[in-house]
Amino acid sequence: STQSTWDILSVYFFSLALLISTSLEMDKYPCTSAVTLLTGAQLVACGVAVGRARALYGVKAPATSGNPNFDRYYRVQMNQLEATAVFLPAIWLFAQTCSDKAAGIVGGVWGLGRLLYALGYYKAAEKRKAGFLVSFVATLLALAGAGAGVAKNLLK
Repeated sequence: STQSTWDILSVYFFSLALLISTSLEMDKYPCTSAVTLLTGAQLVACGVAVGRARALYGVKAPATSGNPNFDRYYRVQMNQLEATAVFLPAIWLFAQTCSDKAAGIVGGVWGLGRLLYALGYYKAAEKRKAGFLVSFVATLLALAGAGAGVAKNLLK
């Protein structure tokens, strides 16, 4: 769908812009760089899982629904894209204005939450809640850390 394409492109272009803008100082952010790579790996894994689910449940492209089991795989991928669009800018602002190590820890927790979310959701929609909660709290921490760092720099 058009919205799915926009979600994918917006995450891609924002991530690319972020990496280009910080490329001269990437050695200062090893933890956040690692989290960013792992986030990309999760996005790829979600895409592969959707491809496998298409074959397993007989949902041919361009359809994005049709079998409840496939639908859960597709929703995991779309939710991962949506969550990443908020998470990546927040975690990089947090790292650049506060602490790479703290951002790396929060990012690691976020990644674990996203993994738990996916594994739970693949089994049953009701089993996604714990992973969602973990990643949502990590996103809030990243946003709070970014907000505090930006405010600190604005008030200098």
